[in-house]
Amino acid sequence: MLSRFLIVMVVAVGLVAGTLGTAAAAPVWVTISSSPPGATVYIDGKEQGAKGIAADSFRLRLSPGVHRVLLELPGHKPLEQTVQIGQSAQRLAFTLEPAAARLAVRAPATSDDARDGELFIDAEPKGRVPAEVELKGGSHLVEVRKPGFKVYSETIELAPAETKTLMVTLRSDIRRGTLLVAASGEGLVYVDGQARGSAPQVVELDEGDHAVEVRASDGGAVLWQQRVKVVAGQQVRA
Repeated sequence: MLSRFLIVMVVAVGLVAGTLGTAAAAPVWVTISSSPPGATVYIDGKEQGAKGIAADSFRLRLSPGVHRVLLELPGHKPLEQTVQIGQSAQRLAFTLEPAAARLAVRAPATSDDARDGELFIDAEPKGRVPAEVELKGGSHLVEVRKPGFKVYSETIELAPAETKTLMVTLRSDIRRGTLLVAASGEGLVYVDGQARGSAPQVVELDEGDHAVEVRASDGGAVLWQQRVKVVAGQQVRA
């Protein structure tokens, strides 16, 4: 008799425990929001499909226990987090970080003067051209510096997660003027020891002092010589 009573008690306890276990496992309402709002919500893997769009009004039922929450929003880094869902309704709020933008700085195929120039972004050195750097979205000052050339400077705007290519062409920093050699006849013009053709002749030169000669047509005897000072943007006569 006692054995039958114990069996009945064991069965009853098992049924009660099963009932309590079932009640404990009942799904609860979970509200999921994101900042900024509008992120796509995935639960326990993308293969399960999107569950909705994160917002103060978005909620779904989840069973108590551990779940993986993934949020994706264009222009922001994906956020994946493991959460513990309790026995009662709860609210989950997530903050998304803007995704980095990428800027490629290159020299065009038609002019490689910028190649190997020093690259600065917002006054910070970032290597040499060509280069590719990660930046936050927003406004950035791009500079390329190279001896003998004017500093290239441009302000650009980058959206979060945007990829942009900037082609840089440098301009010479050497100032130039022209020299008119008016000597007539069969003489050959030499400037700084280099033949420049027959006189009269107009020669473009860097700003500064230069040695000018007019030699015989065979390049031998010097007919006359003179030192001249070339001024940028002007023409001087010899």
